[in-house]
Amino acid sequence: NMDFFLRQPNLQRHVNALDILASLLAAMIHDLGHPGVNNTFLEVTRDALAMTYNDVSMLENHHLAVAFALFSSAGCDWTAALTEEQYRDFRETVVVMVLGTDMRAHFDHLTRFKSKIAGEGFTQHMDRKELRFLLLIALHAADVCNPTKPSPIALEWCRRSTEEFFNQVGDRDTPKARDKDEDVCYAG
Repeated sequence: NMDFFLRQPNLQRHVNALDILASLLAAMIHDLGHPGVNNTFLEVTRDALAMTYNDVSMLENHHLAVAFALFSSAGCDWTAALTEEQYRDFRETVVVMVLGTDMRAHFDHLTRFKSKIAGEGFTQHMDRKELRFLLLIALHAADVCNPTKPSPIALEWCRRSTEEFFNQVGDRDTPKARDKDEDVCYAG
């Protein structure tokens, strides 16, 4: 999915090799170590991830932490080949993109994107912040595009998502979680 967006001429002319690497890695890691529940569930059950990340994009921060720990582990630190400037740029791009997959930011991102398109659009001379936002939008679109897939694939992902949502509801350990079942089920 992310590869499709990166191959579009209007985006392709703005990205360099490091942007492409960052984008593809962000797509690969954006659900790394996912526990099968959503941020709302983590928050209302006072999960350790909610405590660690102070109820802010807990899953997305966790995916990033796991990925960057892996990238820096012995025998896996391919980022050592990058200059310090390249590494900072790469890391910032990956972080912005993965944090952008938090469904709590969906409508803010959509509003900002629509406003940008309705206004000046994305100019030929985008700065890094604009490019990262466009890459964030591409990753988020790729992340939620399952309904656009052929029916067998779309239905399988619908089944999996529904199962994940409903597994969060009902017989849970805390009364607070049971009181919030509806929010947990429907919040992203």
